[in-house]
Amino acid sequence: MKALRTILLMVLVILMASSLSVLSFGQDNVWFDKEKLANLIDSPRTKQILATKIDSYPNINFDMETMVFDPFRKNVVVSTVDFEHVPSGKQGTVSFAHRWVDGDYVLLYASYWWWGTVVSGNITSDTTWNAAGSPYYVTAHSYVKPGVTLTIEPGTVIRFRKSDERKYRIYLEVEGILNCQGATFTTNCDFENYDNSQIEGENSDWWGIWVFDNGTCTIKDSVVEYADESIYSEGGCTFSGNTIKRGTYGMILFEYSGPFVVEDNILKDCEWGIICEDCTSSSEITGNIITLGAKWWGWEGLVCNYSSPIISSNSISGYTTGIICNNSSPEVTLNTIQNNLEGIFTRDGSSPVIHNNNIAGNFFGLYNGDDMVIIDAENNWWGHSSGPYHPTLNPGGLGDEVSDYVDLDPWLTSAVAVTLASLMIQP
Repeated sequence: MKALRTILLMVLVILMASSLSVLSFGQDNVWFDKEKLANLIDSPRTKQILATKIDSYPNINFDMETMVFDPFRKNVVVSTVDFEHVPSGKQGTVSFAHRWVDGDYVLLYASYWWWGTVVSGNITSDTTWNAAGSPYYVTAHSYVKPGVTLTIEPGTVIRFRKSDERKYRIYLEVEGILNCQGATFTTNCDFENYDNSQIEGENSDWWGIWVFDNGTCTIKDSVVEYADESIYSEGGCTFSGNTIKRGTYGMILFEYSGPFVVEDNILKDCEWGIICEDCTSSSEITGNIITLGAKWWGWEGLVCNYSSPIISSNSISGYTTGIICNNSSPEVTLNTIQNNLEGIFTRDGSSPVIHNNNIAGNFFGLYNGDDMVIIDAENNWWGHSSGPYHPTLNPGGLGDEVSDYVDLDPWLTSAVAVTLASLMIQP
């Protein structure tokens, strides 16, 4: 079994590597000519096209220092640049999509938005962002200082300037207090069909929301999208009812000893879903949907490294590994873990208690990588009334396969009804 698992993971790595080589197309090929495209965008013709889209006045001045290029689908390049509309005195950001055809760039479409409020640097006094000031355009790293509260009201949109280079991406840093409800945190790149146009694997435009150990935050009913580390938290935080999508990491909870709340969130198309790293509290991760579409690669849906939260009533699907436990012993109950390469993988002294879950449709349901520990995995549904397949313990099982060192008997003969994000899910 270990040899088979190793082979499968090696194949997956090879496939991902080949995919990444395709993704570089556009950065290393002749058609992606930054200088030529920059000259085209700054030309009178392009300014007239944009002016016509706005209100027929041709007085457009581009801030070429802000220009960012992004290779998207094959032969398609997206460029984002700030501009000033002189007659109206307004400033905004425009995104162009160009396709390389027969030795030249052809404009596919362009879209724009006006700035509401520009934000950068330190936030040194209690501040409120609201819908009336939207969109807030974060052009450089912003920092909520200790003792300061940033309140973000419903309907507020915050856009973060993207960068050609990952290391220069910007973020919102919190060492004070962040209270946010019903807001949208997104990229400044704004054009039609953004989700489907972006190349697979090119998930992030900005760094994310980072809460350090002196900070606290409450983020509810909000959207966080296209960020590298969408939410990174070392402090006491509540994350509830949010949608986090197309991030490299959906949520990272790091070295926190107090309780945190992660409930009823949707994490969609993040390469890693939720990571708990060195969290010593007995907090609960509950009611979350962690899913990966067929178009995107993903590693782990929920990771426990030296952390043992209660994991209940979640749905995890589409990942290389649904739940991975490394030196962690969480309580895993009433979850639906399906359509992953591995449903659950445990190692390095992990001893989770896994009861009353739906673990079905995975290539491998549960793999225990530590022969010194027997995993308690009784009373789970494995996708068939005959139970999970094991070559000696249950050779007639037609459900997901389990490894050695797993206590799998008794098993459930029908699926468990799971209450998930206010919906009744019947696997």
